[in-house]
Amino acid sequence: MGELSSVLYYGGAILTKGSTQSSAPQPHVIIPSAAYGGAIISFVLCPSELIKIYQIEDNEIRNNCSTMPMTSTVQTPLLFRGTLKEYQLKGLQWLVNCYEQGLNCILADEMGLGKTIQAMAFLAHLAEDKNIWGPFLVVAPASVLNNWANEITHFCPDLKTLPYWGGLQDRTVLRKKINPKTQYRRDAGFHILITSYQLLVSDEKYFQRVKWQCMVLDEAQAIKSLNRFDSNHSCQCTL
Repeated sequence: MGELSSVLYYGGAILTKGSTQSSAPQPHVIIPSAAYGGAIISFVLCPSELIKIYQIEDNEIRNNCSTMPMTSTVQTPLLFRGTLKEYQLKGLQWLVNCYEQGLNCILADEMGLGKTIQAMAFLAHLAEDKNIWGPFLVVAPASVLNNWANEITHFCPDLKTLPYWGGLQDRTVLRKKINPKTQYRRDAGFHILITSYQLLVSDEKYFQRVKWQCMVLDEAQAIKSLNRFDSNHSCQCTL
């Protein structure tokens, strides 16, 4: 991973993909970073207190910010089978705004505010509104991989997943489904590949063969072990 290059700040709270100033718990701060592989945009999900790791001062944030648009036409995508709360919709609008500016970001809501939900809604928006059907890469701790797969199947059944984990033989079989020639369209074999940080490292050479359209990193603190992943490509988003 490259170093974080800038931060987007909204409403006095730590935001990464949108947040809102309201009576609800304060969400989000967005921090763009360098891209991995061919990712166009990627984002990291992490608790808000972890943003302190980056030691970013308020004035730095303001000088490098991209503000939330005063009005936004972005609504919950039809591909997302659920209802977003007001602040989650603001988060989605923020993510879309960052994406359209080519910025990576960190969604740093407090625990339990639905960072995963906002991430899934954002991927559904890319498919529905921009006709970008992946492939998307979701990297998360091994303990929550099944949860990611189940949540996507539940809320975004039209987005097909490829759960990439298991032993060496299992992954050898799974890799046969990763064919760039058959990706980037609605009828692709999968739209979202879900894997762990450990496997991202061990199977790096296979992942780098694909031009990922968006990379989601769950639990941002884990990326500290991925410093060797430099990239000359465009941006990523971290939640």
